[in-house]
Amino acid sequence: ASGWEKVKSDLYVTISGSFGESGNVYLERIGEAKFAILIHGGGMWQGYELGVIRMIEISEDKIGQILEVNSYESNEYSGICVDQGDCFDYTMSYSFIDLGREYYDLRLEWSGTYPSDWEAPFSGAPNDVVLRYSGGRYIE
Repeated sequence: ASGWEKVKSDLYVTISGSFGESGNVYLERIGEAKFAILIHGGGMWQGYELGVIRMIEISEDKIGQILEVNSYESNEYSGICVDQGDCFDYTMSYSFIDLGREYYDLRLEWSGTYPSDWEAPFSGAPNDVVLRYSGGRYIE
């Protein structure tokens, strides 16, 4: 035996990315003594490029997904938008805001062009949206 004992686990990390690649992984401070693994992955399917950010909290008392949101989407790379007449190419960036609470707020910022049938993931998008940690996840 190795002496290791599994205390907590979460399988969300295994569903990020595509073609066996998890995407880029970052360790983020989400509070004074709180951390999360942020996985930024995606891929291209049938001429559409899609990126997803998943955030998994890894605290002493919790391990679990606290955010999932599309971070970019495009149909311009393959010329598919010329046939459809609906070209789009947008990206989303994020930053944390320390307001002195246990968990930092999370700012999401979008830029670019959006498909005509785009469903914004949050009510304020595509304008900047600030999410607050509540009930074990980031919400509006």
